[in-house]
Amino acid sequence: MASDRYGLDKLGEEGIPIRRMLDGGVPVALSTDGVPYSMLWTAWEAIARWDDDGQRQLGDSRLTRDEALRMAAQSGHRLTWNEDRYGSLEVGKVADMVVLADDPLSCDLGRLKDIRVDRTFVGGR
Repeated sequence: MASDRYGLDKLGEEGIPIRRMLDGGVPVALSTDGVPYSMLWTAWEAIARWDDDGQRQLGDSRLTRDEALRMAAQSGHRLTWNEDRYGSLEVGKVADMVVLADDPLSCDLGRLKDIRVDRTFVGGR
């Protein structure tokens, strides 16, 4: 259950205060490596904030989808000092990317965590 994982007995219903951290200028990544689920699941979890059992919402994250997706796709590279190689499609960077079956910025929020990856490119291939 999320209350155990997030220590809500100590943090309160806000859980991990991502919004306050961002507003305070703290760089936040949803993961840097070893993601147990897909990054779309991780982004959904940061926005929707349901406990692991889907029984209780932990409070409004006040995160936009764009913020959550950037924290999933770019911020980890920044926090591991790899932003010059990964995290965005630019000349000179490694072209690791996916083609998704739906638009994560506009699909129903409940669908975000389940979007299928149609194609994966690693190093542009």
